Amino acid sequence: MKANKKGFRQDKKQNKAQQAGSKQDQMFNEIMNLMRQIMRLKGEQTAMANLLRFNAVTEPLVKGDHVMIDCLGRLINEDGSKGDMFDGGFMLGYVVNDLGSGSLVEGFEEQLVGKTVGDNFEVAVTFPEDYTDKLKSKKAIFDVALLKAWRKSEADSHVRTLHENYQKVQAAKAKKEASIKQNAIQQPKS
Repeated sequence: MKANKKGFRQDKKQNKAQQAGSKQDQMFNEIMNLMRQIMRLKGEQTAMANLLRFNAVTEPLVKGDHVMIDCLGRLINEDGSKGDMFDGGFMLGYVVNDLGSGSLVEGFEEQLVGKTVGDNFEVAVTFPEDYTDKLKSKKAIFDVALLKAWRKSEADSHVRTLHENYQKVQAAKAKKEASIKQNAIQQPKS
């Protein structure tokens, strides 16, 4: 009978240890889930800060806007007709940052100003003297489709919301960590 009581006590101690262990495992899993949420929100926050700090533009473009275009450029023949395509003249989903900054051949970006998303139009340029041998001083015409446009936003509500959610998850994580530490201190060592 004593053996049974002793065995029962050992089983009871093991059950308590397992329960304490499972509580700690449960809390650990909760912290890991919170950490995953934090990492996801941190990644989203960074991406959103980079992308959503710009608001979609529906009105005519102005200098400083960011645009996405498709375009097909052709050299202009001597008779004024569209000629051959050339290297670098075909772009799909090309993003022009800071319209008017001169990232494309001179005169291209200036002709985008005043256009609106959804417009299809032509842009005529003359390549400068210091351009590649094949294109220097040649005239070209680009068929352009204006796909998207963004304008910088001073306070984008999406970024603010993500930041608030991130802070809430950080606070919940800190609370769980404090709870685990408190439970670890209160746990009797066996």
